[in-house]
Amino acid sequence: YILVGRKLILPNGDLNIYVIKADANGDLVWEKNFGGSGDDEGWSVEELSDGYLIGGNAINPNTGSSDIYALKLDFDGNQVWDYYFDLPATFEQSFGMTLASDGAYVLAGHSGFSQIFVGKLSADGSSDLWTQTFSQGVGGQGNDVVETDDGNYVIGGIVETDATNIDLFIAKVNATDGAPIWTH
Repeated sequence: YILVGRKLILPNGDLNIYVIKADANGDLVWEKNFGGSGDDEGWSVEELSDGYLIGGNAINPNTGSSDIYALKLDFDGNQVWDYYFDLPATFEQSFGMTLASDGAYVLAGHSGFSQIFVGKLSADGSSDLWTQTFSQGVGGQGNDVVETDDGNYVIGGIVETDATNIDLFIAKVNATDGAPIWTH
């Protein structure tokens, strides 16, 4: 079993991405922390044929902002690569992801709490192939993403329509560039 979350690191009080691997009996195999200064959080994990992909948010060392973050680990929990989606907002998070049939990764989350985010990352983690944001109401986030039978993607999440109402959100986007096919 593989679990991901966040761990408070003392004495500075920063959060790090925390990953635990347990065996079939629930016994700890290994545990790892990933992060630097500031708050780094893991929100989703996908088991791959050659390791794990962690999705979340981390402080980008180049910009100082909290960016949507992907972290690839081998089966022993060693970092293979990482990638920051550098969007205009200063705080972004990814909550869901999927391995696409073409070997790339598609992540869903939010950009600046006000826009729903979906982005596609290359299979080797070297570049984003496309990113797309949706403005719906006063805020929103993508909580998960799945590939559809026709090879496109559906994002599910929530939107804040005003200060007191939150509704469900669903959108289908094109696999080529993330352009919306429909939103509801």
